[in-house]
Amino acid sequence: MEGTNRQMSRHCTGVTLVELLILVAVVAVLAGTAISLLSGGHLETAGEDAAHRLATDLAFAQANAIANRSERLVIFSAVEGSYSVCSAGGTPLTHPVTKKPFLVELTGLYRGANIAIQTASFGGSDTLRIGVDGIPVSGGKVMLYAGGTTWQIAVADGTGHISISE
Repeated sequence: MEGTNRQMSRHCTGVTLVELLILVAVVAVLAGTAISLLSGGHLETAGEDAAHRLATDLAFAQANAIANRSERLVIFSAVEGSYSVCSAGGTPLTHPVTKKPFLVELTGLYRGANIAIQTASFGGSDTLRIGVDGIPVSGGKVMLYAGGTTWQIAVADGTGHISISE
């Protein structure tokens, strides 16, 4: 009798509470994403999201320069609507998440959002040069345009403080 109970328990399958909660969370995320995409809400926040992503990538370049004791470049291209985080020699770094070259094409980030780099100016150059101490050689700003709004991402000279304003 005891042997048959063990065999039955091995064949009985069920869903644990943890599995059920994970499923509910995944469905909620997918539903939220679908609603956002279908309602066009992503177009309203695309510019702000792109500005915050750029600020985060600039902070990454600063931290990477400090960690590796090596100068870093952030090269902007208004024509292509992109930027790249590079070594001092101009070779793109490997993105820590995607494991691909660190090149961000803003025009392709949000379908239909038409995000553009209006200007990028760092001491008269479109390249932000970050020293081994994480501080830019010359401060400056990038102007992003999306959905009728212009976003300014500024990097302070002397401190490297990054700020975003609309």
